[in-house]
Amino acid sequence: MIAGEKYTIQNYGGSIYDVFVTVNSINGKEASITISTSEPSPTQSPTTFACDPNFTKFQLFLKTDWFGEETSWVIRDNDETVVDESVAGGYSDNSNYVFPSADKYYCLQDGECYTFNIYDTNSDGICCVYGDGYYRGFLDDELKFEGGEFLESESKEFCVPSSDTGPCTNSNGTVQINNKNKTTTCAKLKNKSAKKKKKLCTKNAVFQVCPGVCNIKCTCKDNKTFKLNGKKKKYKCKNVGKKGQPECSGTVNNKTLVEDVCPKKCDVCF
Repeated sequence: MIAGEKYTIQNYGGSIYDVFVTVNSINGKEASITISTSEPSPTQSPTTFACDPNFTKFQLFLKTDWFGEETSWVIRDNDETVVDESVAGGYSDNSNYVFPSADKYYCLQDGECYTFNIYDTNSDGICCVYGDGYYRGFLDDELKFEGGEFLESESKEFCVPSSDTGPCTNSNGTVQINNKNKTTTCAKLKNKSAKKKKKLCTKNAVFQVCPGVCNIKCTCKDNKTFKLNGKKKKYKCKNVGKKGQPECSGTVNNKTLVEDVCPKKCDVCF
């Protein structure tokens, strides 16, 4: 140990906080040290924070390096909407921060995916050349991602588990969409064009993993037109049940009923 040095014990005792040991002076076998933590001192009695149903709480922990003014970050949802962000120049050197605050959380939508991006204007990250900075994202108080060693920027994608367990529940994992091991997620599939989405949903693996995107009983959107048993005549869902038109219980083919292609008109949406 050398006077003036600072040592960090990360995630002390399995918590989300760090312990810092600073060596003030050394005199023979005696040493003077200061022990501090990254946990902010409470200003009032702690309260239990809870998000609304179908939302999960999230906190971001950030420790800057010796050049805190170089750091900025942003959190976006899958639609590129900014959840929160911070521009460079707002942070002190070698300091700890909690966002949105030590006793508050962001409430993120269940079943959705988000992206955290962090930037350094000097392209040397926040660890470990000029300090021991880091960033850590905690979802429902459990570590979801972390980092610190990067150059100009770094990106972390994370998904909030779905609270829904019904037939329209999408998987939070990835699904392979071609024979070249290319994959996607249900959240990304949801934002593709209607044509691209329809094409991918014809793949059984995609349909099984992303029913909330691919199954029209989940999306509750009728097809514009349909044919019966391969015949040329086209029928419109809006006319189903009318005189001379197919009934919801009618057969489109040996695997599909009229209600399967017109779930909204036939009132069979999940």
